[in-house]
Amino acid sequence: MDPSVTPALVVGSLLAAGVVLALLNRSRKTPTEEPTPEPVVPTAILTVYSAGKVVWRSQIVSYSTGDGRVYAYLLDTAEPVVVGGDYVIEPLDLPAVNPVLSKYRVTLFSGGEPVKTWEASERHTGDHRMYVYLPGDSRPIVLGGAYVIEPIRRPVAVGNPNSQGE
Repeated sequence: MDPSVTPALVVGSLLAAGVVLALLNRSRKTPTEEPTPEPVVPTAILTVYSAGKVVWRSQIVSYSTGDGRVYAYLLDTAEPVVVGGDYVIEPLDLPAVNPVLSKYRVTLFSGGEPVKTWEASERHTGDHRMYVYLPGDSRPIVLGGAYVIEPIRRPVAVGNPNSQGE
């Protein structure tokens, strides 16, 4: 065999082997190529009351409302927990409330007893529920059952208390 042909055969063989390995590796799926699913984490706490007492509480990952009930999904469940009556859904990690920004005092009742109170800046209804919002937070607190929303009355300063009647 001609000595000048040997290096060409070696280089050609290495190139062919590299192409084959690249094709084989491309057909294999590696863990880094698989999309990583987002972890499912709780977003709120659902608390159910009866006769003024907590009868059930759990962290939930999502919920929907309608027909007078709430459908809440727990971690690792495909079927929702269905709740009616007196309940509250509170987002996790609610901020501290600045009372100056609060417009309403919201109280949830169960069995004629107040069970929870918040100071809220906004409120609206929908799906037979009351949605209240804490100042500076866009996530609703969802109320089911009996509740009272009162405007917070603040003293109104009239005139300048330092004036001498000029």
